[in-house]
Amino acid sequence: MRLTDNGSRPLSLKDRAEAHYLNATLAEIQRHASILSVNFWRYNYEATTVKGYPVDSGAVITAQLGALHVNNDIFKNADKFYPDRFIEDPKLLNQVIPFGIGKRSCVGENLARTTMFLVFGNLLLRYDIRPHGLFPSTKNQVPYTAAKLPDKNVELEFVKL
Repeated sequence: MRLTDNGSRPLSLKDRAEAHYLNATLAEIQRHASILSVNFWRYNYEATTVKGYPVDSGAVITAQLGALHVNNDIFKNADKFYPDRFIEDPKLLNQVIPFGIGKRSCVGENLARTTMFLVFGNLLLRYDIRPHGLFPSTKNQVPYTAAKLPDKNVELEFVKL
């Protein structure tokens, strides 16, 4: 609220650098959602070894990005929704990679991050958003798949501030 003069103006991109808790919350949402939990499939052209495991030529391989987001070695109490982890350790922001990494990462990442910041930030400035009934489950409905299924049993209530 301080950034927008108590909500008298919309949140803008110039506020992004100062909106630490909003940025941390968005990172935690992306870590929990991890909607596309695997990267693109790759074809292994020659036999190799990965961490001591043999991988034959002709094998189809991929990185399971979603597994990184729930790794307790990286994110303590990974099953808990806790945005403060990114305030306490800003380096953790680099460990959340919902858009992939490297030359094959999503080309729309900057647009998506910008849109999430503006849409969620401005919604939160104007509404108290509450679950109507139970909180949504963060449990993975179908683990070890290419994409997560959302919990469709939740209804949200938007109460104007």
